[in-house]
Amino acid sequence: MRPVPLVMVGANPRRAPFVPLSRALEDEASRRNLVASLAAHRAVAGAFVVATAARAEVYAVVEEGVDGYEVVTALLGACGPAGAAVAAHGCYGEGIDAAAHLLAAVGGADEFSSGEEDVKAALIRAVGEARAADVLSPLLSALAEAAGRLGCRLDSLGAEESLEAEA
Repeated sequence: MRPVPLVMVGANPRRAPFVPLSRALEDEASRRNLVASLAAHRAVAGAFVVATAARAEVYAVVEEGVDGYEVVTALLGACGPAGAAVAAHGCYGEGIDAAAHLLAAVGGADEFSSGEEDVKAALIRAVGEARAADVLSPLLSALAEAAGRLGCRLDSLGAEESLEAEA
């Protein structure tokens, strides 16, 4: 079995085209359509879309030798003009960098984090939508599980600190 690369393609929220893309992915039907498009692509072995008001990111597992950025940005282009602008104003990571980006996002430590967003809830929703579309690969499932455990651990540490401060 050949290794399959993990990629993350997202919209940089500091750039103008982000807001229309974020709005385009706010509703469940739009996210489902994007996930279905990803699932239908012959080079995509798995994918999910993490979308909040402050974040629009696609995590995908693509065949070795395939330009994951090209594949995902082309499919994001179907989300309207803002999706097409991701190529010019996006952020990208592959392999361990893509995984680290998701972990940092769940932990509220990535460069795009905002205090108001709930990335853990968006990740849970993303995994459910990917599972429903039968496009949740084992690698993405393991990554999402690790990110979820990290989020729960950070939540419990925050609760412990609050209790200590109250005592």
